[in-house]
Amino acid sequence: MKKIKQWIKQLLRPSLDKVDESSEESFPASDSPAWAGHEPLPTDPETYNPTHLLREEHRHIMQMIYLLHAQIENLQQGKNLHPEKMQEIILFMENFVDKNHYTKAENILFPALEKCGAPLTQYSFDAVKQDHLLSIKLVNRLKQYTTLSHEELINTMLQLKDVCTEHTLREENFIFPLVEKHLSKSTQKSLFNQMKSIV
Repeated sequence: MKKIKQWIKQLLRPSLDKVDESSEESFPASDSPAWAGHEPLPTDPETYNPTHLLREEHRHIMQMIYLLHAQIENLQQGKNLHPEKMQEIILFMENFVDKNHYTKAENILFPALEKCGAPLTQYSFDAVKQDHLLSIKLVNRLKQYTTLSHEELINTMLQLKDVCTEHTLREENFIFPLVEKHLSKSTQKSLFNQMKSIV
C-alpha cells in the first residue's frame, strides 16, 4: 500500500497542482465523488477492511478524473491538449486502475461475496464488470488520441469520466454495503491482506 501511495503521489501531484481553479469549480455537482461526507479513512492498518482500502483507491481515481475533466474543458474551450497530462492519465488508468484496483474487486472481493451467499444481484455484479471492461476499452482508444478527431477525443474522454464516476457510485452504493453486512471481520481482514499484496 505504501508503494502504491508513493507512486500515485509522484504521478499525480505535479499535474493536480496545476489544475485551473475554474476547471475544478465547474466540475458538475452531479459528478461529485461518491465518498463525499465520509469520515477520513483510518490510519491504523489494523482498523482497515477491504472497503476502506477500495474507498481510498476511489479517492485517487476520482482525483485523476478531475484532471481528465480539466483536459476536457480545455478542448471544449478551444485550448490545446497537454500531451504530458494525457500520458499521466493513460499510465494511471492502465497501471493502477486496471491492473490494481479492478483486480482486487474481480479476483478477491466478488468471489468472497458469492461464496458467502450475499444477495449480490446479477445486475450489480455484471454492471461493475462491464464498467471495468468499458473503461479499459476507452483507455485503449485514448492511447490513440493523436489520431482521433476533436469530437472523437472529447467524446472518448467524457465517456471515460462518466464510466469511472458511475463505477465508483455503483461499488460504493451496492457492493461495499454487502461486504460490511455479510462478511465476517476475520474474512474482511483476510481479504484486506490479500489486496495489500497486489501492487
